[in-house]
Amino acid sequence: MNSRAQAKAIRYVETDTNGAFVMDKLAWGTYRVFTRKESACYPDTSWSFYSNDETPVATISAENPTADVTINLGPKAGTVTGTMMDAATGQPVDGGVHMWRILNPNRWIETGINGSGFEFLVPPDVPVGLQFQANGYREWTYPGPNATAANGSLVLQPGNKVSLDIRLERAAR
Repeated sequence: MNSRAQAKAIRYVETDTNGAFVMDKLAWGTYRVFTRKESACYPDTSWSFYSNDETPVATISAENPTADVTINLGPKAGTVTGTMMDAATGQPVDGGVHMWRILNPNRWIETGINGSGFEFLVPPDVPVGLQFQANGYREWTYPGPNATAANGSLVLQPGNKVSLDIRLERAAR
């Protein structure tokens, strides 16, 4: 038997209009509860990039078969929108973006982007670096390859938006 801690998503449920939810038929144990509603600028807190280690925990057992969990959402994330184009032709380029917390680079996330139009969330009030990548092109880093919190990393206030028009240059062959 493996004694290491195991983790996997158990179930996804939606709240009612009052924010209440029920998750039933779970085995006894301890569960971390994550939230998300990207359409309202609340990112998926199961990703450490978006989490501040304040994940609610619920423990159920034969002696205590129910648990109440209070989840406080917020603040809203910031939003980055934009396009990624070939610098010479102006044609859209599909690729990806690597995002990291400047003060904790071990908290990062990568996502694919559609060059003709992208949108993603960033944690609010957190200095973030962005590196855009595409096959055959040189990487484009915001705000630069040696970013620190003191020299202009991206920091968005809750609910704020920034638009970036990325122009990638072809890599030398």
